[in-house]
Amino acid sequence: MKMMVYIFLILLFKTNMYSTNNNKIILEENDSNILSRVIDIDVNYKGDKLLITNGNTYQIILYDAKKGKILNILNSGSYLTDSLVNSGKEIYSYNDKKWEYINNNKLKAKYNIELNNKKLNKNYFYNAFFDKNSNIIINSVAYSYVENKKESLLMINGAVGVIMTNQELKLKKITFLESFKGISPNKLLFVFKDTLFVQTINIKSTDENSLFPVISTYNSKGKFINDILYLTEFYTNNNIGYNTFDSKPVIAYNNNVLYYTFPFENDINIYNTNKKIKLTNIETDNIGKLNNLDIFIGSNPSMFKLYSYFPKRIEKIFANNNSLFVFIEIRIENQKPYQLMQMYNIDTGELINSIKINDIIQFQTFTMSKDCKYIYSVHLEDENYVIKKTKVDSLW
Repeated sequence: MKMMVYIFLILLFKTNMYSTNNNKIILEENDSNILSRVIDIDVNYKGDKLLITNGNTYQIILYDAKKGKILNILNSGSYLTDSLVNSGKEIYSYNDKKWEYINNNKLKAKYNIELNNKKLNKNYFYNAFFDKNSNIIINSVAYSYVENKKESLLMINGAVGVIMTNQELKLKKITFLESFKGISPNKLLFVFKDTLFVQTINIKSTDENSLFPVISTYNSKGKFINDILYLTEFYTNNNIGYNTFDSKPVIAYNNNVLYYTFPFENDINIYNTNKKIKLTNIETDNIGKLNNLDIFIGSNPSMFKLYSYFPKRIEKIFANNNSLFVFIEIRIENQKPYQLMQMYNIDTGELINSIKINDIIQFQTFTMSKDCKYIYSVHLEDENYVIKKTKVDSLW
């Protein structure tokens, strides 16, 4: 009984608590929203709203960026499965069998299974961001039963869904992305006009001479158009991407220009040009570790192995009209890991500023304002999640 009262008092306290100062806000929590693992954050163009992705509960929470007060919450749920079943999307065949989504009535009548049973409570969100039109874009995964009519076979299939809401987090549209020729969509990166630019992963066996697409385009209905971006030579020549299956690009998109790189690269590339911004003034490099890479990875490749092997990892990049900001994690043997923030001139590629910022983001979830003037970082303080807002110019 005492334990129940104690939990109730904690919830009551946290429900009514959100506070601010000029540089920090405490995020409000309540009985329907207990922050447990914040995995993503974004801020809108005006800087007055925050999006938080709550990892353990698969919620997207919209906050007042000035006060930390909850404005709205969107939960993942069975409506994603219903939308997937009714989407009419063709299911990519991994084994040359014809699969179709099966609706609730038929599933219950033929197989005596409820569509919204516990096996399907895996629908989830994994990040959200604001677009220029004040819409909110959410990347999600939904699961549903699919049937092979000819052989009366049944299995659970997942699909990547792009959810669009208005600026109040009210649902407007759900679009499911098709897989195509062994390429599976992973998440939407950005939208240009009516074209979706989607991070993809390879779901078929690949030899060293095969192209390995990492960004593909889709139309507004979720239909594949073509591949536009592949692994860089640094990854293909050293067999890094093929060893890990999970070679995800690190991108920034501003003024219709796509800047991209990969975690263990040495340059930032500008799409559709031959221009590169070469990273400089870094005390370590990954090139010297390539000779023994195959021995280190062995027969069980994974990104986690690479993270521990390479001393330099590009985490995020951001761009405004004048500058490119690069966040790099440095791990040197027998030294404390640290985070490096660098600013480059977009036109000349010249390094303008470079600083260690361990005390600012502390390897926590973070983002920058759309104009790159502020860093918004997530911290856990006294059992409360806190957003710290740091002016970039104050750091140099």
